Amino acid sequence: MANAGDETLEMAALGRPFQLGMLYDCRKDHLIPGITLWNPEELQGSINERTQPITEFSVSTSDSIEEKASALKVDASLKASLLGGLVQVSGAAKYFNDTKKSTRQSRVTLQYYTTTRFENLTMNHLAKGKVSHPSVFEDKTATHVVTAVLYGAQAYFIFDRQVSLEEKQQEIHGEMKLAICKIPTFTMEGQGSIDLKETEKAEVEKFECTFYGDFHLQSNPSTYQDAVKAYSTLPELLGDKGENAVPVKVWLYPLIKLDSRAAKLERNISDYLVTSAQTVLEEFNTIEMQCNDMIKDIVTQTFPEVNEKIQQLKQSGTQYKLNFMSKLSAVLPSIRRGVQEEESLREILKNHEDSPFNFKEQHAWLNSKEREINAVRYCLTILKDIHAVSSVNELDEEELNNDTENIVCFTFTSLHEPESYLEDLKNYLETQASKSTQSSTPSKYLHQESKQWVSSETNLKIRMYLNVFQELMNINRENKKTKFFIASKEDQQFPGACILLHENGASKYIHFKIPAKPEVPEVCDVTHDSVTLKVVPPSSDADQKLKYRLECINQKEWAIKTGTDKTETLTVSGLQPNIEYEFRCTVEGKLGYTVSSDTTSKIKTTSSFAKTQVSG
Repeated sequence: MANAGDETLEMAALGRPFQLGMLYDCRKDHLIPGITLWNPEELQGSINERTQPITEFSVSTSDSIEEKASALKVDASLKASLLGGLVQVSGAAKYFNDTKKSTRQSRVTLQYYTTTRFENLTMNHLAKGKVSHPSVFEDKTATHVVTAVLYGAQAYFIFDRQVSLEEKQQEIHGEMKLAICKIPTFTMEGQGSIDLKETEKAEVEKFECTFYGDFHLQSNPSTYQDAVKAYSTLPELLGDKGENAVPVKVWLYPLIKLDSRAAKLERNISDYLVTSAQTVLEEFNTIEMQCNDMIKDIVTQTFPEVNEKIQQLKQSGTQYKLNFMSKLSAVLPSIRRGVQEEESLREILKNHEDSPFNFKEQHAWLNSKEREINAVRYCLTILKDIHAVSSVNELDEEELNNDTENIVCFTFTSLHEPESYLEDLKNYLETQASKSTQSSTPSKYLHQESKQWVSSETNLKIRMYLNVFQELMNINRENKKTKFFIASKEDQQFPGACILLHENGASKYIHFKIPAKPEVPEVCDVTHDSVTLKVVPPSSDADQKLKYRLECINQKEWAIKTGTDKTETLTVSGLQPNIEYEFRCTVEGKLGYTVSSDTTSKIKTTSSFAKTQVSG
């Protein structure tokens, strides 16, 4: 774009204090105060002015950078400077920097735009040799001069509403848009009065309003009702003759056309590169919203180790984003001056894609954390009546309670696991900070699959421990000396979850061991009133002190007949002759938890001294 510096530019003012005759540097997108081409008295006598009254409003349902730039009438070049932080906006233009904080946040924006008058310099000033201060050309601090200003004002009413998981976001968004489109009609119908149905009133009460404008309101609106009233007062706030209007658009004339010694804009930034940089920052906004949602989750609020990981990603991303914007702010003016080629910007974008901070890597890690959080939340929901503590260590006071004999904890064991990806982010930032700007290009980040404790296998185990924990609660419902909690404690031996038990007088917590399922009792002998069976405790339970018992049934209910704690041949007596019975072995572990074997085949007692009858 060899002729970029020869063009007259139209530019959004963005709340900046433009004046006719003011100098501007398009390479940095900076105003240059205190230096002019002409004396003030010369300027005042050569200004054309005409009224240009236009008023319009629009409603936007998008929070994207592209949509905001379009609403503010920002072109690609100025947008690049905004992305790099080169332009400090004020007034209504602060809207550009207001982004959603949550993916569950529905946002609709009402824009008010009005113009009042147009001022421009006469062509006499733009003739060569008519400049009062020609030294400006030699200083090369400016590239353009302001030759026309369109005055007016803008206002943005941003309406946000949190959408619960039970609500449909698209439906809520549509209802919000309908309600907000009515605001200008309320104003036209008279005095900002609100005519809404009761259901609509209930809905708009959920809206939160943020205002950005070029108007001086007595107080900024925070509700829908406030916004309706504020909107209705906007025209009068400009003043009877529009004296409170501000620059909304300016025209910039290239100094190179006045004097060949002047600095000029050598080249513009290609649109596709601006779009690429915009995409990077949009992606960081998305990641930040996901982090914010996770930080608010009950799981993250309950267990600090989960919160710390999410916060670490968010903070690292924020630091990297600032570094990325800083690189943009440095390279953009250099490209516009012709000192650097666009390749420098392409390299910055490529280095980002090759870094661990690229969107794919961050998004994948957050997805893995979301799976883990979902698994933990499911357990908390199932055990909603059980008090959750962040760590087993918080139960020290409960251990000292004389009224407590047993503490049973459903324990998450993998929340503390170190995250190699987070370490990679930290190391990358440290490496970049230690390198000079002239350092070699960083190497491409090699993706390593993040280790996840959530898997089909661990989910099955967690479900099993949930069932056992609930059964222990039912068994000990009347036992006030046994207390139940949810906690977190690192334990690599049991990935996912386990049940920890602290017994009265013990020095530490032990794993609650589920007794193994006993084998089916072996039938040894049958008489008219007894059955003799052999009970064989599983070898895996040799380290546990367990109780075994035989149970029999002939119709509906199981009846306990006898018990043992070792391998024995037991006789169940007192049976009725000529009746079919089924038997099973039940083992009882700690806290009364029981596991039963499969039942035997039907065994029929004899009528007198007849032989055994076993039916399949």
